[in-house]
Amino acid sequence: MHIVFTAISGEQQGLVQEYTKLPVNIGRYPDNDIVITDLIVSRKHCRITLEESKLVICDLDSKNGTYVNGARLKNTSSIVDGDIITIGEINLQLSVSN
Repeated sequence: MHIVFTAISGEQQGLVQEYTKLPVNIGRYPDNDIVITDLIVSRKHCRITLEESKLVICDLDSKNGTYVNGARLKNTSSIVDGDIITIGEINLQLSVSN
């Protein structure tokens, strides 16, 4: 599986990150796979994993939440090609191919 995250808005607009291995950790700390420098992003904000051949995003109890297509995550959610993940002021568009 080939996963691409493209920042389509915010300070890091234009940033493109590509991955072939999961999980992908997203947050403000430098040890995350995707580092978002926005101060309202938690140190360990969310994680993307593969469960039963589906991509799943899980909010890691972030203070300001993780959003998929404008809806705040309560726990976890399946994500698919074209989804928009909002973390802080950054919108990441997800592209998935096999």
